[in-house]
Amino acid sequence: MKPRTLNRRSFFGLSAGVVGGTGLRLAWSPIKAEAITAKATALLGGFTWIIHAGFRVTDGKRIIYFDPIKITKDDHDADLVFVSHPHSDHCEAGSVRKIAKESTKLVTEPDAAAKLNLVVGDIITMKPGETISLDDINVKAVPAYNISKQFHPKANNWLGFVVTLGDGRRVYHAGDTDHIPEMADISTDVALLPVGGTYTMDAQQGAEAAKTIKPAVAVPMHYGSVVGNPLDGRRFEQLVAGAVEVMVFSHGQAVPLQPNKVHDWVRQ
Repeated sequence: MKPRTLNRRSFFGLSAGVVGGTGLRLAWSPIKAEAITAKATALLGGFTWIIHAGFRVTDGKRIIYFDPIKITKDDHDADLVFVSHPHSDHCEAGSVRKIAKESTKLVTEPDAAAKLNLVVGDIITMKPGETISLDDINVKAVPAYNISKQFHPKANNWLGFVVTLGDGRRVYHAGDTDHIPEMADISTDVALLPVGGTYTMDAQQGAEAAKTIKPAVAVPMHYGSVVGNPLDGRRFEQLVAGAVEVMVFSHGQAVPLQPNKVHDWVRQ
């Protein structure tokens, strides 16, 4: 199946879903819990860290996945899936197949689209700087690339995403990237930032990126499984302390959706 063009709008079905639960915290010196509770739990309501760079997000009406891998259940619940680039730790056909349903829309770039075009029938390809609206979900594709490494060349036009959910929250999923100049132009409530090093930013570079972006809350990702140390998230948290609020998830941990609290914290 051929991916469709950027400008064609689509309608996708609505799926209600609220997820909950808690996860085991790693042993590290954390920021005091009361410093993160109200804002972080509101803005991250409906978020689940699957593993690595994979997240499941719901605004109460639809279910969205970012870079899903290692999916074990055939839930077929995805309304919208974002895949940042074709590397196997971000673009895994078997996992997308388990979450896709007939009405699922996939937003990605051409290399990943070629790997997934037999899994999802409706694919939208984007380039950095392009925007699209899917009903009340607004999407901006942003650059994601390496400066000091060769794993993710800028010329590939691989992606990060700034997604505005139906409830107004803006979510930046950085994809695989270093701390790049374009981050200075990103405005977001939630920033999902790689911190595992080797292929992306490490914790120090991720902290510098968080201070550049200044999200309401930052979440470290891309560490502790495929690459990086399980404590990289806590190191990132300490390096950002006092500048940006941080939530460190455990694998599989979910934050319950709080729809009545979101607007108290969303930037206008």
